[in-house]
Amino acid sequence: MLERFAGGQLSLFAPSQIRYEVASAITVATRGGQTRLSVELGRQAIQKFLSLGLRLVDDDELIVNAYDLVHRYSCTLYDALYLALSQRLQIPLLIADRRLHQRIGQLPEVVWIADYS
Repeated sequence: MLERFAGGQLSLFAPSQIRYEVASAITVATRGGQTRLSVELGRQAIQKFLSLGLRLVDDDELIVNAYDLVHRYSCTLYDALYLALSQRLQIPLLIADRRLHQRIGQLPEVVWIADYS
């Protein structure tokens, strides 16, 4: 997928909060007793991610649609934002979260990451 994206053969879309989610995950990897990344490598990873050119969506309608999905599928608002965007754009939602997959995996737009080709 990343090779296709880097080659311009695939566009990737995400709700704008992905910027904070990825930065937070990288930050966690740079802190604590057993760090997985140095502070400098973490900074570089964040900068590289932010420069990827993902198409970000941030609007009020997406939030309201996600709110409805939270109650329909018992998922978090953050997860529901990705689902709402997938449904709006009529594109696949690629996921790697097993608990989320158990909740929404039956939806036709949901693709488990190992099944992506």
